[in-house]
Amino acid sequence: MISYLAAPYSSIHIHIRDRRYHQIASVAAQLIKSGEIIYSPITAHHHLANDYDLPSDMTYWLKQNLELLRHCGKLYVLQLDGWKDSVGVRREIDYATEHNIPVEYLPWTKSSFIG
Repeated sequence: MISYLAAPYSSIHIHIRDRRYHQIASVAAQLIKSGEIIYSPITAHHHLANDYDLPSDMTYWLKQNLELLRHCGKLYVLQLDGWKDSVGVRREIDYATEHNIPVEYLPWTKSSFIG
């Protein structure tokens, strides 16, 4: 079963997006090390957005993200700062709920970070 890792990302400040990317990548790596099969849209697309001048906002990526979430058996929600205010995370939670995809919340602490 593939699990989808959702987390807040969008910001007008690139240093916030970069920090969030590293936090998300760390948790994705931990989940993979524990035997999970993880799809993380942030870790999959962060470099594409930066290197090829693609938009970094949720609106641009949501169509792709929800289509991929449709194929997943679980939604993990990483509770980084701002997750409750993230429109993208809210849409992913709503989509999972509407499609009977279980949602599991992962708290974030500094000890969550691997590298």
